[in-house]
Amino acid sequence: MIMWLVFRSNGSKEPYTIEMVLMDDKRGKIQASVTQKHFNKFKKYLKEGKTYMFRMFWLLKMIPLTVLRYI
Repeated sequence: MIMWLVFRSNGSKEPYTIEMVLMDDKRGKIQASVTQKHFNKFKKYLKEGKTYMFRMFWLLKMIPLTVLRYI
């Protein structure tokens, strides 16, 4: 699992989400997020580079958080 924290653009020190790339046994990949609402429940258990089995999770339509503009 590859994992990183996303912070709000207002300079907040509190992470907004935990983002991950998950891979199954056939090397298929999917991007996953832990929202701020569930952050404290999972942050102590998730470690980058470790192997986990996920059960009973939700698939939701992705809504972009920010729009990046390159100048």
